[in-house]
Amino acid sequence: MLALETFADALRGNAERLRQEAGAGALICVAPELSSVFVVGTADGKQTGTVAVVERGLVGAVELPRSFQVREVARDGGQFVLTSADGRVARGTPEQFTTWTRIVAEGVNPRFDEHLAEILVNTHQIPVRDLAGADDTPATDPALRNVEEISRVGEAMVTVGDEEVWLTFENAWPEKVVELVPHVRELLAALETLGRTGAEFLLARTTTAQGSDEDRAEFLARMRASSLVVYLSGDFELHYEGVSGTYYLDGYWPSVQFLANGTPVDHAIEA
Repeated sequence: MLALETFADALRGNAERLRQEAGAGALICVAPELSSVFVVGTADGKQTGTVAVVERGLVGAVELPRSFQVREVARDGGQFVLTSADGRVARGTPEQFTTWTRIVAEGVNPRFDEHLAEILVNTHQIPVRDLAGADDTPATDPALRNVEEISRVGEAMVTVGDEEVWLTFENAWPEKVVELVPHVRELLAALETLGRTGAEFLLARTTTAQGSDEDRAEFLARMRASSLVVYLSGDFELHYEGVSGTYYLDGYWPSVQFLANGTPVDHAIEA
């Protein structure tokens, strides 16, 4: 990763060090009006993107799909514009390009490049916002009847049976939330089954509850999905915050990533 000071020098009119460190053939757009620089270079035979927002002290990576070979980087008003070899365009503010959007990892995602391209070409629609406060998060039921309100903030607290589940639409703009709602209704209707599937996936990949049949049964009984995060692709993850401080250290809990069809493919420890 290039150093922040290298980008700062470029904004001051001295881009020679940036050109040298970015490497031969790198595409560079210096935008003093945005206090930002966008660089597309190459590493291990693959294009890589970097955005620096110098006034915020931020340098962030932009993952570029292999199917979107960038041939030009330019500035248009308050946005950077990337044009691919086949004429497609991705645009967005520096803040939008540095907003990380979750995606199922390449090794377990057969549609990884397609999903990455969808994120990139919709960069300009990604909302740059803080999470809603407790008073701003709408309450709803699994039918998601108040779609307009949910789409505005991108999240909701859903009452499923006797429990509450925090639903988040990962970096989805209002129209995308509306598009995903039918899929999410199906996920919420199957939440108990999906939660059990995720717990069994974790059980097979952790030593936390390996022991007697009683130990494994107790682990599965305690693992109740408490959060649902839906990706732009329709893939999703379930979080099990309720076991923090029991099977996992206090302040940590497991999550399981699923493909849109409900197949668990990966897991992580959250904090």
